Amino acid sequence: MGKTEALGAWLSTLAFAGFAAKTMPPDQALFAWSVAGTVAGAVLGGLHLRDAGWLQRVVRMATCFFSGLLLAPYAIAQLPKAGATPDWWHAFAASGISAAVGWILVDEAGPWVHQWVKARRGKR
Repeated sequence: MGKTEALGAWLSTLAFAGFAAKTMPPDQALFAWSVAGTVAGAVLGGLHLRDAGWLQRVVRMATCFFSGLLLAPYAIAQLPKAGATPDWWHAFAASGISAAVGWILVDEAGPWVHQWVKARRGKR
């Protein structure tokens, strides 16, 4: 995914979260900000995949996004929040951190899984 598409995805989720903050109940708006943060983390995590094909970049970004969504509630609950920090910013940042952690898991697990599969095939 090129930088233009990544920027478009990030800006569209920010626009959606801003719209949600004005029109939806607070808990749903907070969820929208969380999704926007997860998209931002996934997009930023996938930007350096210049040498990979478009399908590989999309799959890695999707994996990062969904793992970030799984980790986001834990991160929102466990990361400390300053009193002056708005809830929406905390949800956005914690979700972005979750997606970055998801990216690290995806990026680091790939070579490990490859080595494990090669070792398992060699034992047969």
